[in-house]
Amino acid sequence: MGIFPPTDPVKITEEKNKDLRTILNAVHFDEVILISEKIHFNTGSAKIKKESYKELEEIAKILNERNEKIRIEGHTDNQGTAQYNYTLSIKRAEAIRSYLVSKNVSADRISIKGYGSSRPVVENTTPLLRAKNRRVEFVVVE
Repeated sequence: MGIFPPTDPVKITEEKNKDLRTILNAVHFDEVILISEKIHFNTGSAKIKKESYKELEEIAKILNERNEKIRIEGHTDNQGTAQYNYTLSIKRAEAIRSYLVSKNVSADRISIKGYGSSRPVVENTTPLLRAKNRRVEFVVVE
């Protein structure tokens, strides 16, 4: 099982990408195939920003060429209550799922899960680091 090719190899080296996948795979026990830094939402919202559509189009295209079942996992930073962030992470994952289904990705191949702020990839100590924790991951589950 491979991973999607990096969309911006200048931002992250393959070694750093491999290290991050290793950490995330240890947490998930499934293969993380994509962590997208190009999918954005308005603050406190599950509405997908228009600048994310190009990335989502590419993801839909790739998923339509593959047969695996995937799980979309939503994550937030630690701003707000744990319950609020958990609910928001689920709503964001569902918004991505709905978008992909609208692009002919079969709904029965996509599950969702929200983690809120419980699985940060970096500390939530600065606005820049918090932004890295506001992410969506695509995980192969079958």
